[in-house]
Amino acid sequence: MARMAPEPTVKRRFSRGIDRGSIYIIKGMIYMTVDLTEIIVALIGLLASVLTILVTPWIRSKVGNARWEQLQMIARVAVQAAEQLGVTGKVDNKFEFAMNRVQKELSEYRLSFDQETIRDAIESAVLEMDGNTIGIKNVTMEYK
Repeated sequence: MARMAPEPTVKRRFSRGIDRGSIYIIKGMIYMTVDLTEIIVALIGLLASVLTILVTPWIRSKVGNARWEQLQMIARVAVQAAEQLGVTGKVDNKFEFAMNRVQKELSEYRLSFDQETIRDAIESAVLEMDGNTIGIKNVTMEYK
């Protein structure tokens, strides 16, 4: 039997545009080539959007927590200083002293909080200090 020349693989080519892919009809079957660049670019855009939506609030919460911890640390130091100066009689109004001290320290660190947040941090530091003092008194009273 004589061998026949192979049939050309591409009968018709329909172009959909520059570098977008092509449609081929081979032996009655329709095949389509797709440029993967557009799909990859779309997936990268989708991934960037998802990361922005998920990561940005997490970073903001971490930065917010770090700022709050700095405020609490500054408030603790200011409250302790106010208590010591109040015991020696050098300060009449301990709350005003602590508030001014915290505001001064915050301005040095270039941090800004509203008055209510600073007041909350000072109150928290006072309660924490009172709680520690009460705990120490109770322990010493139990051992006497």
